[in-house]
Amino acid sequence: MVRALLASDFLFWAALRLAPDQITGSILATDPALVHAAPAEEQARVAAIMQGLMPITARAEGLLYDGWQTNRPLGLDLGAITAPTLALSCEDDRYRTAENARHIAAEVSGAEARIYPDGGHVWVGRDAEMFADAAGFLRRSGFA
Repeated sequence: MVRALLASDFLFWAALRLAPDQITGSILATDPALVHAAPAEEQARVAAIMQGLMPITARAEGLLYDGWQTNRPLGLDLGAITAPTLALSCEDDRYRTAENARHIAAEVSGAEARIYPDGGHVWVGRDAEMFADAAGFLRRSGFA
């Protein structure tokens, strides 16, 4: 189903109009109930993200690869990373990025992980908090 949607701009556009919750849950990996409960400006941000996916066919291969790679971390030597590292994620991200963030924080020397309890893959309701955490990390690391 996802492959068919990603192969056709028309089908994806139609799904955005007719079944936006399914797109939110599958492509944005975010619980649609979070979006419905969010303030209007946050709902507008999520809608803009979905609209920004068009034309979907230009992104299809990358999205399919991301979906495939989510549960197959590359065999990278994360211990070789020496740059200050902050891994941000939400626990309920349906792509399960919180697991990867924890893994990065455990493998990269001095890395930090900040895992929010909810927000999905597009961090619904966490935008300001995540940017504040990132800015604080940059300040602590001497970049800001």
